[in-house]
Order: sequence, then C-alpha cells, then structure tokens
Amino acid sequence: MVILAISPALIIAQTADESTLVNSLKIEKWIEKNAVEIQSIEPDSNDKDLLKLSPILKDKKIIGMGDATHGTKEFFVLKHKIIEYLIRNENCTAMALELPLHTGVPINNYVLTGEGDIDELLKKAWWWHKTEEIKDFLVWLKDYNTNPDNKKKVSFYGFDSQGFGNNVFQIFEYFKKVEPRFDEIIKPSYDFMAEYDFFNYASFTPYRKQKHDEIINKFKKILETNQDKYIAKSSKEEYLLTKARLNTFRANIEMNKENTSYMKARSEANLENIKYISEMQEPDSKIVVWAHNGHITSDEYIMQEFFNFDTKNGFYEINRQTEDILLGCMLRKYFGDKYFTIGFEFNSGGFAALEARKVKEFTVDTPEKNTLPYLLNEAKVKSDCYFLELNKKKMDKDTYSYFRSVQFVHEIGAAYVSRYVKKVPITSYNSLIFIRNTTAAQMLDLK
Repeated sequence: MVILAISPALIIAQTADESTLVNSLKIEKWIEKNAVEIQSIEPDSNDKDLLKLSPILKDKKIIGMGDATHGTKEFFVLKHKIIEYLIRNENCTAMALELPLHTGVPINNYVLTGEGDIDELLKKAWWWHKTEEIKDFLVWLKDYNTNPDNKKKVSFYGFDSQGFGNNVFQIFEYFKKVEPRFDEIIKPSYDFMAEYDFFNYASFTPYRKQKHDEIINKFKKILETNQDKYIAKSSKEEYLLTKARLNTFRANIEMNKENTSYMKARSEANLENIKYISEMQEPDSKIVVWAHNGHITSDEYIMQEFFNFDTKNGFYEINRQTEDILLGCMLRKYFGDKYFTIGFEFNSGGFAALEARKVKEFTVDTPEKNTLPYLLNEAKVKSDCYFLELNKKKMDKDTYSYFRSVQFVHEIGAAYVSRYVKKVPITSYNSLIFIRNTTAAQMLDLK
C-alpha cells in the first residue's frame, strides 16, 4: 500500500478562477523576515517601532487607514498612536474621518481651540464614533493644538457626504458674508434650498427637482467665478468648506435620484470633499483618511452574503464592489502614488457592530485555514501586532503569487452582515497592520 503524505505547510488558497496549492511555510518565513513589530499599541508608549514607517511614507500625501470592523478597540488605539507619530514626525496636518461633513466642523473647532464639550459634540456623530477610544484621540488632539509649544496646528474634518445637517444654512451664511449682491442673486433661491429634505425627494415635482439642480450649478459657478474675491473676504479654508457643503448637498440629491448608484454618488462626493481638504493644507503636508477597509481599498472585491457562512459559501458576482463605486479606487486614480493604503486585519476576538439598529458586542473565533488572517497569525512574529509592507520588489515569486491572488480577508461593516470578503491584498493595499486578538470598542454613555 502506498500512503501519500500531504505536508502541513501546504494550504489551499482560493483564487478568482481556481484553487491552487501555496507553500504557506515559505510565505510565513517571508512575513517573519519583513514584519515590522509593534511592541505596544498604546499612544503614550515608545514609538521607536514606527520609525521604519518614515521612509515608506515620506513621499505620500494621503494615507488611508482602514478598519476590518467599525468597532474594534485595538484598531482605534493603534491609529491614535500612528497619527500622533505622523503629526510629530511626518508633517501630518490634517485628518479626515468617515463622519458627516457638518458633524466634523464643530469638532474641528474643538480640537483647534478647546471650545465646546466633546461629549455633546459626539452625540451628533455616528455610533462608532461614540467610543472612549475616539474621544481619547480627540481630547489628545485638542491638547496638542492648544499647547503653545506646538506651532503647527492639526485640523480635523468629516469627509462623508452621507447626512445633511446645517449645510444649507451655512452656505447662505457664507454668501451673506462675501457676496455684496446677496439679496439680488442668492436670496431668491433660499426657499427652495432651506426646505429641502432628501428623505422626501422622491415626492418632489419634476419642476422642484430641476430647480434644485439649477440652483446647485448656479451656486457652484458663482463660487468658482469669484474665488479670489471671496477668499479675500473670508479665508481659503472657509471658501473650500463652503464648496464642500455645496458638494455634499448635491450628493444628497444625487443619492436619492432614481437609477443612480447610491454608493457611486457617495464615493464621488467623498472624493471631492477630500480634495477640498487637501487644498486647505500646505503642498508638502500629509493627510490621514480614517475609514473602513472597504472605503480605502484601491481594488474591487466581492462581499460575502451572510456572517455565518464559511468561506465556501455566500460569494456571488452580484455582490462585487467595482472600481467605479469605490472611494479608494477614486483616490488612487486622482492622487496616484501619493496615496498610500494601510488595511487593518485581525485573527480573532471581539468587536462592536449593529444588530437590529442596536450596538452589540460580537466575537469571532480563529478563521479558517484558507484565509489571509490565518496565515498572518501562523507566522512566528514575536509581537502580537505588526506592520507589513506589500511591496512586489521585496517579495519572492511564491509570496508575490499569493498576495496577488484573491484571498479571504475580514471585513465587517457598521452592521455585522458578513465576515469575509474576497480581495487581492497587494492591489487592494500598500500595507497591512495585523493584530492577533481584539476586543470591542468601549461605547460612551451619552444621554
């Protein structure tokens, strides 16, 4: 009798077209050699383990930092540490959070001046911003900015076009300030704009819908034609923020039009808002974009149908998230090599997510052997957290073949709908941060 022995070093990695045997031991050795160990994720700990990031990030403009879940404590704490390092060492002057634009404005005032109550400000944010970890970061940023020893201030923005808030009111307030013919060319449009509620857009008459589009185009043209004059009467940041408000207003209309891709309209508007934020900064400064992995990724992927499926089930072409609707792909196209992505991944543990519109804590066990997080965990890296640059030039043939193939990775959104997505790591991210075990973000008790 002949017995065939299959080496435990071989695992099955699902590709887009077929299953191929991959020498996982060789890939693990590559990871062990190239991993940048992060000894402590705490912001106030020694940051010498981040020094190796400097040469990698020195020529970058936009640094996208993802989340494998929207509610993981360790992701938020480590991002705080990295952003603090970038501010102190790499001329990072702004961060843009996946947060409604209008919600971010008063928080920016808080971190720059110390004015306001952070708990009250966070009450108006989305659920995953209402955490001890996010609050700690914002308080630190406020303390940094209000310290007279720190001459260069760091701004905070929400870039998301979802949500409406007081944008219309602020648009008109700006025009009152800078446009001498306000009563003649701006005020007649006020009633149409002020009464807008995108939740009932479908019930608008064709005339009202057309009128909204005309007003937005008119205001955009007025802003662009009078750019220098308006900036002289206000500031460059105030001018660009008004353009972002108008862009957000337009997006809320587009997202509610029939036969319009909601995700595409949202991503296009978010790109414009990030471009405005970039224009507010000095040319050589860095901006951190803090969002979900699915928003910062620079390649398409397929979402899983349901959270309790294994990797053999729940993947359908209809759930493919294509390049034309993904913010990260748009950022890559616009900023090119100046855009650098850091995907966050984990092995197992807890996180917070929505279930039936309520925040709940969940736990997932060790992933299946044919997944990227399993392989990252198997690598014998001493620290429980490490950074890994996905650079083709630094990879051997087998390692590059693995990272350029479609792999199963964690991606859990605001609601725990599914656990995995199918994604090509090396085209999706420039780098990965891996944390072995996670816990749920700590929710604030905001009444």
